[in-house]
Amino acid sequence: MISKTSKIGIIGAGNVGADVANALVLLGKCVRVVLFDRTLSKAEGQA
Repeated sequence: MISKTSKIGIIGAGNVGADVANALVLLGKCVRVVLFDRTLSKAEGQA
């Protein structure tokens, strides 16, 4: 069982990164998900 204090960083806010972040949030697998991308507006839009 995963603890609820986990934090995950995803590099790349494209289609795959956004889908992985969405799945992690929906499944409740971590407390915080951070998206990194070269383009700030893309990461903000996906978040």
